[in-house]
This record gives sequence, C-alpha cells and structure tokens, in this order.
Amino acid sequence: MSQHFAQLSDPHLSGLEDINPADLFNKRALGYLSWRRKRRFEHRREVLDALQLDLEHNAPEQLLITGDLTHIGLPLEFEQARDWLQQMGDPSQVALVPGNHDACVAAPCQARAQAPARG
Repeated sequence: MSQHFAQLSDPHLSGLEDINPADLFNKRALGYLSWRRKRRFEHRREVLDALQLDLEHNAPEQLLITGDLTHIGLPLEFEQARDWLQQMGDPSQVALVPGNHDACVAAPCQARAQAPARG
C-alpha cells in the first residue's frame, strides 16, 4: 500500500522586524543576529507561499513538517506558526517535528505549543 506524502523542512515562518529588544537577553540574541545578517534573505515568505500552492495542487495524503518553524522561539513566532499550521490541512494529515530553533530557551513544550489566539 503506497501513500502520497510531502515533506517540508525548516520553514522558518516568522519575521523578526518588530521584536522587543528585551527578548534578546539570552541565546536568542545570537539567533537574531544570524537572522538579521543572513537568514532573513534565505527564508522568504514568497517561497513558502509557492510551496503551499504546490501542496494544494498535488494534495498529498500526509504532510510531514520537520525542522524549525521559528527563528528564535519567541511567543509571537509560535502564534504565527500556529496560524500557518491551521492552514496546512487537517491535523490528522499533518505531522510535525519541531527543530532546535523552536527551543532556543528553556520553556515547557506545552507553553510553546499553546500560544494564545490573536484577536
């Protein structure tokens, strides 16, 4: 029995343009500097949007999302990740394995996974 699936790795969904400098007084500071210097040009939203369109067109039975959803693991980034994941399909058809950037600082996994809803 074969299954049609797609894997998307390291989407790095969020932007860090409007972050609070107080959030950078830990390991996140190095991640922010890396994003500011280089990664913001590599992880572009238009590429991710094109991938989403391709996934909608090909309609895999299972979507595997592996690696980093965020750049430095800020609560706002997890809100953005949650909103994006909800667009990716039924939870029974989307498997997620977070990456190291999603755990930049010590915080309970449940606290990161349950980012508050916006608006």
